[in-house]
Amino acid sequence: VDYNDVVSECGGIELEIIKDEFRANQEVSRRARKSALRGARECEVAYFALGTLDVGMHDTDPVSGLKRVYVSVNAKVWNIEKRLPKRVASVNSDTFAGLGPNPQVAKNNALKKAATSAAKNLVDQMNAKNLN
Repeated sequence: VDYNDVVSECGGIELEIIKDEFRANQEVSRRARKSALRGARECEVAYFALGTLDVGMHDTDPVSGLKRVYVSVNAKVWNIEKRLPKRVASVNSDTFAGLGPNPQVAKNNALKKAATSAAKNLVDQMNAKNLN
């Protein structure tokens, strides 16, 4: 479920506030997280995921001569069905490189690799625990 739909239907802190907190502090405040979880629970959402993709500066790959950008990914998934959230899957500081003819293409390639790998990793962890 898209978080904007949760906020529209069931309440919770606005996504822009969460993004602003991440930009400023690399984390979400306790108050913001509580509001987000409360809204998700109200909409009968069982799992809540939160993550970041951090893009590094571009450089030139010495082998190919293409532009290269590194992206690191951090993500966590919690089961929020009970009063206290329980972390059921996480990806921490995995780093991926993307190559391209220019920095923007390299960045997009790195973001795609990082997001795809993190999603697969999180789903695999949840499947290993028989979580649907």
